[in-house]
Amino acid sequence: FGWSERPLVTLHGHALAEKEGLRIAEQLELPISHDETLFSTPEDVEALMTLFKSFPYPQHKVFIRRGHGFLILAESVEAAVQELKNLEPHFEK
Repeated sequence: FGWSERPLVTLHGHALAEKEGLRIAEQLELPISHDETLFSTPEDVEALMTLFKSFPYPQHKVFIRRGHGFLILAESVEAAVQELKNLEPHFEK
């Protein structure tokens, strides 16, 4: 992807991907996939690769997969958890 750094940790969750959560993700200016895709299909992989190419790490650490959830990329577990803590107040209850 031409990233200046390589993440070592990935955190995945099922929030900020639908309805009000997507609106919040947009307000937070998080990268969001254009289309909802069936998980683990070639189309799904392509949608994720498009996000990674368009929004490089480490400038972007949180990626929203429309209709599925979020991915957090980080250099350490501690950094990934901190990103998660930053997102948590925005999760739908």
